[in-house]
Amino acid sequence: MEEATLHPIERSRRARGWSRAELASRVGVRVNTVRDWERGAMPRGKNLRALARAFGIDLLQLADEILAWRQAQSRCRS
Repeated sequence: MEEATLHPIERSRRARGWSRAELASRVGVRVNTVRDWERGAMPRGKNLRALARAFGIDLLQLADEILAWRQAQSRCRS
C-alpha cells in the first residue's frame, strides 16, 4: 500500500517501527482496537489523547490528519 493512502495512525506507527501490539501496549488498548483504527474507526477521548502522546504529536494535529484521511477515503468511494 502506498504511504500516502495509509491511515495516519498506521503511517505514524510504521514510521516508528512499532508493531500493532507495541502501539496497543503504549496506548492501553487491545491489538484489535488498533487494527480497527487503522481501518477507519475513529479513536475518541482518552484513546485519541493517548495516541497523540505516544506519537509525540499535538492532539489536534492527529485529529485533523485522521479527518482529512477519512474525507479523502469518502471522495475515493464516491
